[in-house]
Amino acid sequence: MERGPDNFSVSVCMPLLKPLPAKDDIISLVLPERKIAFCMYLGPYDPITPVYEEMRKWVEEQGYKVPASSYEQYYNGQNYPEEYLLTKIVLP
Repeated sequence: MERGPDNFSVSVCMPLLKPLPAKDDIISLVLPERKIAFCMYLGPYDPITPVYEEMRKWVEEQGYKVPASSYEQYYNGQNYPEEYLLTKIVLP
C-alpha cells in the first residue's frame, strides 16, 4: 500500500468473539498470545516519551528484548482536560 499525507494505515484493536471477514481495504488479524508490559498514563500526550523510555529500560532489565512496536489505548478523548487524559501504553 502506498502511504503519504492523504493515504495512511490505521490499526484498531478490540476484542471480538471471532475474526471479522475482510472487506475492501479492511482486514482482520488475530494478535498472538504473548507477555506484555503496560503502563496507565494520566496526562497530556506531549510529555509521554519519557514513559516509553522508562518502560523500555524496565523490559531490558527483566531480560527481555525491547519490541520494535508498541500500541496505545485511549480511554477518553478531546473533550477532557489534558491533565485527565488516560492512556494505556502496551509493549508486547
